[in-house]
Amino acid sequence: MRIERSGKAVDRLYGAALVGEAVGRLTPSREDAENEAAIVFASGRTLMMEDQVQLPDGPARIARLYLPFAGADGQVAGIVVGIVRVS
Repeated sequence: MRIERSGKAVDRLYGAALVGEAVGRLTPSREDAENEAAIVFASGRTLMMEDQVQLPDGPARIARLYLPFAGADGQVAGIVVGIVRVS
């Protein structure tokens, strides 16, 4: 899975534009991000996760909120992920 869009604040937080990067860039491990996204796709429910990550300006705690959105058929068509630094 790849990041399709990324906002300026998140790009600034990570120190680079994230568009086109693998979703694994959002978490300490690629498997975590892929598993979290798979849970949201399968369940259609929101998910919030926190992690300790290494950012360009040093270690930080971040929170990710995965929000699924549905297509016309009611199936999950994609996920919006909000990311904030919590410490």
